[in-house]
Amino acid sequence: MQLTLDLEYRAKEVQHLRVHGEEEAHAQSKAEQVLQVQQLEEDVVTLAHLVLEKKAEVLLIELAFMHKQCSRMSGNMVHSKEEAQAWTEAEQALQVQQLEGDGVILACLALEKKVEVMISELAFMYKMHAEELAELSAALLATPAAAEPDSTRADLTAVLKDE
Repeated sequence: MQLTLDLEYRAKEVQHLRVHGEEEAHAQSKAEQVLQVQQLEEDVVTLAHLVLEKKAEVLLIELAFMHKQCSRMSGNMVHSKEEAQAWTEAEQALQVQQLEGDGVILACLALEKKVEVMISELAFMYKMHAEELAELSAALLATPAAAEPDSTRADLTAVLKDE
């Protein structure tokens, strides 16, 4: 009788250890996924910043070119309608470039705000996940592990017959 109780207790211990091991593996997997998501988000932000910086550089170069054209044109007296038209187009292009530069800066600011929001959401989700794991762990420890009667009884019968 004592052997049966010891074997049942041991079976419950083994099952509890197996469930605990699965829980730890699940928690580690979730933590790794969270870290991967964080790294991907940081990579996206870095790439977005690089793209925006390159666009801003291109716009500044174009702006400088347009400014040179405007200066060159203003240095010369306007003698024809064609020159007057070119002057007007250069000024308009300069204004467009300035507006695009402003747009790039605003896009950069909006992207940084989104990143801050995503980081705070990720921190909240990580906290909620940790709380859920703690609740699951507490629930597992509070409930007794059910022994698997078919497999353990068959083994017990074989052991008792041998003795």
